[in-house]
Amino acid sequence: MSEETVTNTVETAVAPKRKNLNDLRHRPFLVVNTIQRPAAGVNTSKKGWTDNAANWALYENPYVVDRVSNKIMIESTVIIDVMRGTAVKNRFEGASDEEVTNHYIDKYREQVKEAMDIWLTKMATRMAADPNFAKSDRGDAAVAQLQGKINAAVEQFEVVADQKPAE
Repeated sequence: MSEETVTNTVETAVAPKRKNLNDLRHRPFLVVNTIQRPAAGVNTSKKGWTDNAANWALYENPYVVDRVSNKIMIESTVIIDVMRGTAVKNRFEGASDEEVTNHYIDKYREQVKEAMDIWLTKMATRMAADPNFAKSDRGDAAVAQLQGKINAAVEQFEVVADQKPAE
């Protein structure tokens, strides 16, 4: 074996770097788990039944969390950072992160709005009750930045709530 072949083999054998889960906290994330099962009425005992896409039914289980755990990162199909409007994880091949984000934010608009209302209320209550909330070694600048993000999110979702989706 040549030295180049050995180097390429070693590089592909090393596991890819995982996202730092500490960065995936304290803001809402839309998590979607998909489950694929045989469709109703499909005879699964027949040879080749899996080859036809119509023989499969896809079920989605969406929910919103404010912290992405290791278990969620492993098990989920899609994770979208609602505040930033970006896909954290996308298992769909052939679909860009932007397409997936737009699709799921539009599809589950009401659930996301409700979760954002709850999250924003909780954050506003925490910040009003404890002036030192979210202060860390980063100081007052971090609190001001967080307050700005919360205010921007409130404005964004008030505008989205006023718009009715096209039917």
